[in-house]
Amino acid sequence: MTRRIPATLAVAIAALLAGAACDAVSAGAEPAGPAAQRGPLPPEVVRHLGQWRTKILEDACSGPGFAASGAPSIIHTADFNADGQTDYVVGVGELACRMDGEPMFSVFSPFAPGAVILSSPDGYRREDFQYAETGEVELRQVDGRPALILSTAGPGAYERPFYAMAWGWTGAAMDAVAFYDAESRRVNEDGSAWRAAARTTPARASDPLSRFLPLRVGYYAPDGDCATDPFYLQYLGETGIQHSDGASPCRYVGTRSLGGGRYETTESCPSEEGGEAPMTGVWRVSGDAYVYDAPDTPELRFCPVERVPAASRFKG
Repeated sequence: MTRRIPATLAVAIAALLAGAACDAVSAGAEPAGPAAQRGPLPPEVVRHLGQWRTKILEDACSGPGFAASGAPSIIHTADFNADGQTDYVVGVGELACRMDGEPMFSVFSPFAPGAVILSSPDGYRREDFQYAETGEVELRQVDGRPALILSTAGPGAYERPFYAMAWGWTGAAMDAVAFYDAESRRVNEDGSAWRAAARTTPARASDPLSRFLPLRVGYYAPDGDCATDPFYLQYLGETGIQHSDGASPCRYVGTRSLGGGRYETTESCPSEEGGEAPMTGVWRVSGDAYVYDAPDTPELRFCPVERVPAASRFKG
């Protein structure tokens, strides 16, 4: 769910970091939301970037025979603390380390460092985080607020009861606000099932129901972020799911319950050899949400149409 930072911003970042004794900055992901940065980085943010670079290289690339190069990158921007100011998510970018002239295969292992440069009434402050080196830092909406999805599992990492966590604003600081298992299902911190009943949108007697899945017809979005890019919206109709790029060429055949909130759907779809061929899918349904039963698939939650921006609607 990331977008690209405009090239002009990448150039501005690189120029500022050069003045702060950093080498260069690679382009990262564009902000999701109204806090997009449209000009040069504030000097205080540049200072924090330089300090963060120094800190992590002292930890990972210092001593006789070691030589560091490259610069960190701004990988996301958002307004985490809802103060109307842009906050900056920093990643290792092009930072590299050589030992006795040879490149090190893994500079940060098993956890890679990151940071959020967070606006505050007194200026900016930096809050550091770590994530599994084999994972990525993803920006998503969690419970209506921006948060970073950080993988905690990987080779050499100690085992936890959850696979990833959402790191977001708690009202006082950045901290874990949600946890997920290896199949992207939200869980409690101890790995037990997370109950979302309290977050459901009350159904109305007039709401039509889908035959495809036992849920209301309408828009669904990852984590209920109804204002997300239309690309991520899905419209659950009476007999299937439609995306913003057009109707599915498949024909609905039927749905059967597998028990435990799991359902198998069957559609008849055009075949490459000509004619049609059956296609099945398994889904998990809970409360007012559904998710395709596959690893790393986000849960989609019902969005009342009035909460979906008019420009994003492609049905109804």
